[in-house]
Amino acid sequence: MSDLLCCCLQKGEYQMAFEHLGNSMTFEPTNVKAIMAAGCMLQLHGDYDVALIKYRIAAVETPESGPLWNNIGMCFYGKKKYVAVSTIECYLILFQYMQLFNDLCCSL
Repeated sequence: MSDLLCCCLQKGEYQMAFEHLGNSMTFEPTNVKAIMAAGCMLQLHGDYDVALIKYRIAAVETPESGPLWNNIGMCFYGKKKYVAVSTIECYLILFQYMQLFNDLCCSL
């Protein structure tokens, strides 16, 4: 799926790429990669509310994903909800701290 999607996006065939994403999510509705790709495309077109709905599904599957929370924060930024953005920034900072701490503990 990812090769076909990249090919469609490189050719500028966004509608076809979105259809392939829709087909992928029909067969596997919790596929995080497909959800993230669809959410990014929705974000680019300014459809933040629908992108947030997609990201909510992905957050259940991978709550520790930094890129996911970054995209959620950018959706709130696009909606001009700056308090939510700062809250998500605090969460991302804590998440990065925990990841660095775990890396340090594993290397000892």
